[in-house]
Amino acid sequence: MRYTRQRDSFTCGPVAVLNAVRWSGGKARYEDKFDNYVGRCRCVPPWGTKHGAFDRVLRVEGDGLYKVRRVYRPTIAQITSHLLNGGAVILNYRTGKKHKDPRKERRHFYMLTESSPFGLVFGAVNRNYNTPAFSEISFLDLQEDCKHRRSDRAFKAWFLTREE
Repeated sequence: MRYTRQRDSFTCGPVAVLNAVRWSGGKARYEDKFDNYVGRCRCVPPWGTKHGAFDRVLRVEGDGLYKVRRVYRPTIAQITSHLLNGGAVILNYRTGKKHKDPRKERRHFYMLTESSPFGLVFGAVNRNYNTPAFSEISFLDLQEDCKHRRSDRAFKAWFLTREE
């Protein structure tokens, strides 16, 4: 499957929506949909995407393609189990230090689409904006992304399940 990579440092949310639609078998071309997703996700430089807007766009665009379940502070075991059952997971986590003004925190959205049988390797889409669209990451990479965020209510995931 051809995924789209993020082309700047702040549009990870719209890219995650675009790739979720593609993952589910929907037709979503960058040229046709991306600018629309940027506007609807309220994505602005340098801060990026608003969570509530992202959630609404992800659900609307997935109507008939996938179901969405938001999970706060997911465990790696929950993520692995969902991936092994054919689902995908979009993670949203803080990439820097906690800021007293949450609107100024650096956050990132990326999607996981697969897991090895024992959860040692994961297929990641758009993990970093300066890398290929799809890459494999290790359990330790995922653990690092989740580290010190388990007590953070802002660490959340969207579990996607294809509709049949």
